[in-house]
This record gives sequence, structure tokens and C-alpha cells, in this order.
Amino acid sequence: MSDENGYIKDEEHFKKIQSENKKYRIFEISGKMEETGALMFKCKALKNNNLCGLYFFRSLYCRNYPAVNYDFIKNGGTTLDECGFYFDVNKKFKEYIK
Repeated sequence: MSDENGYIKDEEHFKKIQSENKKYRIFEISGKMEETGALMFKCKALKNNNLCGLYFFRSLYCRNYPAVNYDFIKNGGTTLDECGFYFDVNKKFKEYIK
């Protein structure tokens, strides 16, 4: 079951999501966050060298990642500390165009 932040916390809920949308079938549960109870996932196509084994055939989900929901950011949302992706809302526009 997901909480108010949208974290998936229940394995059965994740299986339901996978059955309803095949793009999530490439992921498997790799653990659970102690602080939040959120499930963590890993991609089945990720090779030992951390490169995608299906790069040229990867799904649109992966091609579009990270698709940032700007409402999420405006409302103070953040990524988990363990996530390899982050965004800096305090970065000035001029810094992006350098």
C-alpha cells in the first residue's frame, strides 16, 4: 500500500501495479527502507557493471527517467537519501546554462 507521499510499502500493491502496467515488470523488490517503510527496487536488466543490458530496447519509462513532476518539487517533495537521483531547487538558471 502506498502512503500519502506515494511510496509503495506493500508487496501485494506492487504486484498489482505490475499486473496493470507491464512497464513495471522489469523491476523487482530489493529491500525496504527502515525509516519510511518504503519498498526499494532494482532493475532486472542492470548488469554487474551498472549498465543497462537492454539499453537499445529499454522502455519509454526508462528513456524518460527522470521525469520530474514539478508539482512534487513545488510542494516540497524530495527524493530518498538512498536514491541516486536528486534535484537542486536552489540552483540559479544561469548555472544550468553554463
